Amino acid sequence: MKALSYIAAFFAFIFISVYILLFTSIGNTLISPYINDKISQALNLPTKIENFRLSTSKIALAVDIDGKNKLLVAGKYSLVNLDFNLIYDVAFNDISSFSKLAKQPLQGNLNTKGKIEGNLENILVKGTSDIASSDTKYQITLNNNTLENIQLVMKNGDISGLLYMIKQKPIIKGELNINTEISSFDPDNLLGNINGYVSNGIFNTEIIKKDFKLDIPQTRFISKFDAALNKDVTYNVNFDSTLAKLDSKGKIKAQNQEIKSDFSLFISKLELLESAIGMKLKGKLALNGNIAGDKNEALLTLKSDLANSDTALKVKLKEFQPKSLEGKIEKLDLSQILYMINQPPYLKKGLLDMELDIKSLEKENLKGDIKTTIANILLNNQTIKKQFNQELPKNTTLSADLLTKLDKTSALTTGEINSSIANILIKSLAYDTKNNSIDAKSVLNIENLSTLESLAGRKLRGNAQINIASLINENFTLNSDTDILEGHLKTATLNEKTDIAIKDIDVSSALYMLYYPQVYSGKGNGTINIDTKEESAQFNIDLKNGHFEENELTLLLANALKLDLTNENFSYAVVKGTKKKDIIDADITMESDNLKISTKRCVIDTKKQIISSVLAFKYRHYDFDVVIKGDLKSPKVSSKIAQTILKEKAKDKLEKNLGDKLGDDVKGLLQNLLKF
Repeated sequence: MKALSYIAAFFAFIFISVYILLFTSIGNTLISPYINDKISQALNLPTKIENFRLSTSKIALAVDIDGKNKLLVAGKYSLVNLDFNLIYDVAFNDISSFSKLAKQPLQGNLNTKGKIEGNLENILVKGTSDIASSDTKYQITLNNNTLENIQLVMKNGDISGLLYMIKQKPIIKGELNINTEISSFDPDNLLGNINGYVSNGIFNTEIIKKDFKLDIPQTRFISKFDAALNKDVTYNVNFDSTLAKLDSKGKIKAQNQEIKSDFSLFISKLELLESAIGMKLKGKLALNGNIAGDKNEALLTLKSDLANSDTALKVKLKEFQPKSLEGKIEKLDLSQILYMINQPPYLKKGLLDMELDIKSLEKENLKGDIKTTIANILLNNQTIKKQFNQELPKNTTLSADLLTKLDKTSALTTGEINSSIANILIKSLAYDTKNNSIDAKSVLNIENLSTLESLAGRKLRGNAQINIASLINENFTLNSDTDILEGHLKTATLNEKTDIAIKDIDVSSALYMLYYPQVYSGKGNGTINIDTKEESAQFNIDLKNGHFEENELTLLLANALKLDLTNENFSYAVVKGTKKKDIIDADITMESDNLKISTKRCVIDTKKQIISSVLAFKYRHYDFDVVIKGDLKSPKVSSKIAQTILKEKAKDKLEKNLGDKLGDDVKGLLQNLLKF
């Protein structure tokens, strides 16, 4: 019995000690530092218990965290049933203290209060908060320390305030309203619903311009969203703004990121996108489509009536990045496209069809084909004249059939471009995406040069076929070889300068082509150097071994000198000079066995089509000038050579008939009279 009394006394001592330690002010004071250490370790922050009271049925705890945040918990509990009914009040004035714990930069404040009730197996938390200036209510259910259910209702939450709390720039402003209940967070068995809306939304244009280099107009928006969680996530989103309207609905499987979604986009005023993309736009754009697949492989389908077309495209995605593209663009109105991109109406009409079969869209491993057909193009002559000061033939039409093959970094195009002016056979046009260069070889065929009259500013006739090779990189290089006028032209262009080599061009044919009098026959060889920037040119043409055809000049000399100029073969004949804008200033030197011709002055106005020239002739002992003036097609030719010859004949006859009968004074007088 004595032993039992000792044992009873021992347990009584233990009970009293535990009671005193746990449930009295003395004990509370003793264990408070221990509890403080545990809280500090859990939060990894300095803490200070400002108040701790624990009795057999009540508890009160007030903690200062990091000197900036307050936590209060108080209420009743039962040691017998192990249940509790507590209230809490959180006043976090600086949540940046919890950034490490949240593994997310934080700032600002957070206030919330509510109650916690239940037992160690089932806990219910119900509270309210003014987070981001909102009116928020929430309810959380825990079962065996596992989150079982969460309900959240937020009214008028400040979106910029929420972004501020997670240390993000306030790129969006507006009021967020959410009503959410989730009863299962298992990725394989999601269950719940989320719905809400954003009102008074507006984008912060200054931040978007600074951070994303996009200058968008002031854009207000509203948005509605809802999602039903039942293993999969079925969602519906509506976004309506002054910039665009977007609707999307679909289903997402969280486990493997599988998605099946339909969407539509409508932009009523493309003008609003000007600052965002850096170019002026007009009109509207409607686009709809769907996406189906997962992260490994998905298919994006797009349809649009862009520029009155029937456009349908399919894009294969890998890790949600474009990998291949196929589809068609049918009857796209090119005049409408010009309107949409705010360009002058260069076309009255024109349609484009395109077939795309691109197996690979990888930047340096392109692979596929693009077939382009352009039909029924009618150029707008009035606009082209206004924009470029260039006349075109009336009703100029154009069509094209092109095939582009993509191979790694090269896009190689072949095909034909046909117009009422000329036809171009594109043998190869290679664009290198890596070097941003173009290497092209083509043949320009002009069946009737008369179609170029408005372009050239003069009448032309005949035909021409020009082989062209061009290279465009950091410079512009174009080379051409042309068989024309029974001879050959070779051009080499580098940026604004063009050098033309002339070989064995038939001069008579060239004059015929230019509608000039065919006054000379022979072959032309030489060079022309053109500077388009300065609107100037230099030329040096060799016309040797040629002769004049019958013309007003030959008739004049035949009558005056009995000189048949058409029989004179010029062993030396050079025409050289300069052209500045519309004025040609030429220097001519020609020599035959009997004759020498040189220029005193030769000026041609190509715009007015007039000539003013004085040629110096030397024939035997005669030195005389020939003046050529007026319309280039039929200039006036004049000379005083006939008067000179008549005077010489009169002098010879007088001297022969009168002989020594006249004195020296009389002879001198007659000679002076004949000078006039």
